[in-house]
Amino acid sequence: MKRIVLGVMIILMIGLISGYFWLSRQFEQQLVSYASQVSPHGRLTWDGVAIKPSGQATVRRLRFQPHGSRDQIILDELILDAGGLGALLQVTRQLDNGLLPPRLRISARSLNVPVNRQISDWIGPFNPGLPFASAGCGDFDPFLFYHLGDIGLIGTTLNLLVDYRIVNEGNDLDLRLVISASQLTESNTHLRLGLNDPSRNIREVPSTLGRSHLLTGNFTFTDLGFYERLMALCAEHTDRPGEEYINHHINAWLQRWAERGLEPGRIPLVAYRHFLLQPGSVTFTAEPDPAPILGAFDRAHFTRLPGEVSMRFAVEDGAPVELAFARVDPPPEPLITPVTEPEPIEEVTPEEDPAIAAGPSPQWELIEANEIGHYIDHRANILTVDGTRFRGRILEVEEDAVYLSIQTRQGLLMRPVSIRSIAEVQVRK
Repeated sequence: MKRIVLGVMIILMIGLISGYFWLSRQFEQQLVSYASQVSPHGRLTWDGVAIKPSGQATVRRLRFQPHGSRDQIILDELILDAGGLGALLQVTRQLDNGLLPPRLRISARSLNVPVNRQISDWIGPFNPGLPFASAGCGDFDPFLFYHLGDIGLIGTTLNLLVDYRIVNEGNDLDLRLVISASQLTESNTHLRLGLNDPSRNIREVPSTLGRSHLLTGNFTFTDLGFYERLMALCAEHTDRPGEEYINHHINAWLQRWAERGLEPGRIPLVAYRHFLLQPGSVTFTAEPDPAPILGAFDRAHFTRLPGEVSMRFAVEDGAPVELAFARVDPPPEPLITPVTEPEPIEEVTPEEDPAIAAGPSPQWELIEANEIGHYIDHRANILTVDGTRFRGRILEVEEDAVYLSIQTRQGLLMRPVSIRSIAEVQVRK
């Protein structure tokens, strides 16, 4: 009897070990295939793959080196969690066959993304805040990824979680998405989607989601320092101190909504102003009836949601209230795009105080790097050869370096920049 038990245990151990190496090899082959696909853009490497009996596959230390860049995008851990070793085996086979598993949890831990122009060009417009966060901020509207350097960040660390389950006999999708960017923001999204003519083919997932209906939605946004940095930068850039810039921003923010045919009600407007003064958390919830088709709200039209879907919002732990937006006629577009400086516009504060006028911001002047010593105490906008951008006030210029006073969350920081590394420099008083 002992021999039989011992034999069964040996067979089980051999099976587990074989399954472990088979799963590891399958994931390695998937990574090799993906590395080949991205090779025209850069080199993808990793340290190894580990399989846990709990059903987790972990890829350690993923590194992507874009062509022509000295910076690497580094991911400490990529974890696929299927909920069990048997389920992980099924997930592997389904992925090999191009099928979407019915359940999967994917985590990306400590994704370090450097701030440079090349990566910024890949990302495009980058707004980690609420809609139109940089409205009225001049050169920083739209806000781009490499503008993070202007708010005192040379990079950011992202943590991502995607957790989904196909439920209700395959008719609904329960999806949770969490994105956290260090010193910027965190968003937590939970959606229940009604799948219309669902397909398990991975290539057809985007079209399947586009046809799905939004049954319920919950979105929590938490500021981790982005708004304080952004408001300080924009106030300095537009030469508008503190609350004066906030009033200016809110007017520009209202204009952006008006361009989309919407006008925030007084309660959302007051809440937004309170959020700007004391950034924290805001939660939006929706249980639309009838449920709209998700494809109608793609990236370019996400701001239509408040006008077409009944939503509620709460600031911090406050009671939820209606997110009231009225429909208005969008302002007519000019027949010819103006090429001159914009005319001063009339601004109205959220409390409907008397209007104030705002003229165009001071202009930037492009100069040669070796002339920078003539512009002490001027504002400088410096782009280096590696794509990093610095913005601050010129304090001192030595033979090989310029010293800038840069506004950060901790206060003013003196930052030296090598003159030989400067690719472009603009100044203004």
